Amino acid sequence: MQGDVVLECLHIDDSLEDERLMFRVMFNTYFIQSHILPLNFENIDVSWDAEQRFTKKFKAEVGYNFSCIHVKYYFQHNKM
Repeated sequence: MQGDVVLECLHIDDSLEDERLMFRVMFNTYFIQSHILPLNFENIDVSWDAEQRFTKKFKAEVGYNFSCIHVKYYFQHNKM
């Protein structure tokens, strides 16, 4: 896999019947260094109704090699 990539992360409910787009990111594999693409809230596209699900401290890592992509993401909750 090389070139322009569109990666969509979906939430699928337990019944596997309902899926919801969590976020989408578009990138070119040329810009990935050390097989890791770090992302934060400003780097992802979210739907208009999903923005409240993400804090500004959202972070994700896209691990990439020429045959597959792995995504690890985590949320940091704001302390009041």
